[in-house]
Amino acid sequence: MDAPVPIRLAALLDGFVPAAIREKADDEPVRARTAVGIALLASAVFAALAAIRLLWARPDVAVVNTLQAAAMAAFPFVLRRTGRLRLLVLIALSFVSCSFVVLIVTRFGAGLTMPAMGLAMVPLLAVLLVGLGPALAWLLFACGCFGVTYFLGRASLLAHRGVETLAAEHASLVVAASVLYLVGGLYEYRKNQALLRIESLEERRHRAERARLQAQTEAKLSEAERLAALGEIAAMAAHEINNPLSYVSHNLDWVKTRLGTPAPEVEEALREATDGVVRIQRIVQDLQQYGRPEQDEAGIADIAVVIETALKTVEGHTRPRARVVTDIASVPKVVGSHGRLVQVLLNLVVNAAQAIPEGRADENEIGIQVREQNGRVVVQVTDTGPGIPEDVLSKVKEPFFTTKTGRGTGLGLALSERILTRFGGELAIENGPRGAVARVTLFAVMEEGPPTEAAVPSPHSSGPASRMRLLVVDDEPLVARAIRRHLPEHDVRIVTSGREALELLDGGQRFDRILCDMMMPDLTGMDVHELLSKRHRGLAERVVFMTGGTFTPRMREFRAAVRNPFLQKPVRIDELRALLVR
Repeated sequence: MDAPVPIRLAALLDGFVPAAIREKADDEPVRARTAVGIALLASAVFAALAAIRLLWARPDVAVVNTLQAAAMAAFPFVLRRTGRLRLLVLIALSFVSCSFVVLIVTRFGAGLTMPAMGLAMVPLLAVLLVGLGPALAWLLFACGCFGVTYFLGRASLLAHRGVETLAAEHASLVVAASVLYLVGGLYEYRKNQALLRIESLEERRHRAERARLQAQTEAKLSEAERLAALGEIAAMAAHEINNPLSYVSHNLDWVKTRLGTPAPEVEEALREATDGVVRIQRIVQDLQQYGRPEQDEAGIADIAVVIETALKTVEGHTRPRARVVTDIASVPKVVGSHGRLVQVLLNLVVNAAQAIPEGRADENEIGIQVREQNGRVVVQVTDTGPGIPEDVLSKVKEPFFTTKTGRGTGLGLALSERILTRFGGELAIENGPRGAVARVTLFAVMEEGPPTEAAVPSPHSSGPASRMRLLVVDDEPLVARAIRRHLPEHDVRIVTSGREALELLDGGQRFDRILCDMMMPDLTGMDVHELLSKRHRGLAERVVFMTGGTFTPRMREFRAAVRNPFLQKPVRIDELRALLVR
């Protein structure tokens, strides 16, 4: 599409303006473009006047007009070559003014003529082209020209219609020139004031923008510090809960194995207690995941298997509330960790279930749909609940924000988003036609690579375990005793500090396995391993670490450096027994 005529005309005029003038930041480029435009227009006007004078048999005036046209036509080219705007403008105005005076004096006498009126407009033109200072000089010059012609008339050297008339006419010209100069001066003043206001507004806008950006930065820093503090608090809380949770869970399991077939009321109480422990374990896991800074390595996961695992886990939540309807298309595998993605889907399905009241499962539905879109796999979880209020929709992914009074920690969606972000995925929460919609987007793996997660061996794959001597090192004796109750087939010795364990081992005691807590007040599990590596290298290889999470950089580096196994607290007895198989 062609550019508008004014833009093309401006580009044409700029072609005559030197680059040194065009690149200036003040109004010099505008003045130069105006001067070029006036010069070209004046050249055309003077050329037309020259032609008219020839037709009217006025060759003397035609010569003057031709010279004026030539001078104006030469102005843009001289300007482009020299770049001397003010000097050239003054010369051009001087030439035109002198030619006007010549015409006034020689041809038309000293009366009020059109050339005289043109001369009176020179100060206004000077204001537009070169500013107030040179325009004032041209005002004085114009008044001087009027005065010269007046005195020539008084001396009877020029044709005129009487001295009084001549004086009045030239006084009128002086007034006209002065008024035009004042108009130009007022224009220049108002323009400068407008520019100052614009600069002031721009400066205020920039200041406001800087203040806004600074406030946003400070708010983000404050939010980051708050989230970091919340992460530390969450990690510490999870660690403190883990120890009592461990022995409560272990002792409950032990009691159930000793009771055989209890009375229905006892069985119900044990089941409710176990459900409570499982719920606390899930909360602790969420707290640990939220507070743990290490990153899970991205592997390859089958989203269909992930959904199947998550649905089996939360079946007790969904069955009394809604029917679960799945629509899983054939899609590629995705970038992610199987365990972490199960955790994400578990959180979303639990949220969908809890949004629906119990008792009308046949009337409600939780839908899970999987599709491939543009190289991504999209998992959509919908429900037929009441939806999310608009005033809280933007807050649902904030840590510790929850609308489930007494039932939630507010970490489910925040943790899910953090997990998905690690794998390059996204989580979107919105309201659908009937209820809430949670949309998970993950990168699809088009070419299947080698498996990244090894299968967990069966605890009994290596045959039955023989009797072992075990040393349990934990500053929480109730945890150690709970573990010992579950392992009656082994000889279990308990100590409550790393220093006590080292003294026992330095004294010649030998054990087949050493179960050592990572975080203890006197010596940490890392310290115990380091000292054993120096004193009894063979024993250092037999250490099995028990941990509620690796929270510090040193712990993460240590875990990556050693080959010893790690058990997550609360320790699962079946996993522990699998490690004790010779």
